Amino acid sequence: MNKTNDTYIEGVFCGTQITRDLYAEAVGNDRFVIRDIDATSLPRRLGEVMGGQGIFLALTMKGDPIGIESSLIKAATKLRDHRAAQSRPTPLAPSSGTRRA
Repeated sequence: MNKTNDTYIEGVFCGTQITRDLYAEAVGNDRFVIRDIDATSLPRRLGEVMGGQGIFLALTMKGDPIGIESSLIKAATKLRDHRAAQSRPTPLAPSSGTRRA
């Protein structure tokens, strides 16, 4: 990553902007912490991407694998989409129609 493109948002180092709303911070050889901007305009960690040469593994912050992609940007996008799917409210189960007294 190019150090001249380093980005700070609200005082938090976010690394390099890789898409309009995703940032990658190099934390080791072929390891990147991926961040996006939440609704309050603050950076939040989405997960980590490891790899290189066309194989990139996307992991949540808990270390759960999300998938393998062919580029850093695709793996970071997969993390963002996974986080968005996790934050959607789950539909309520239909009630059985019985009431308790």
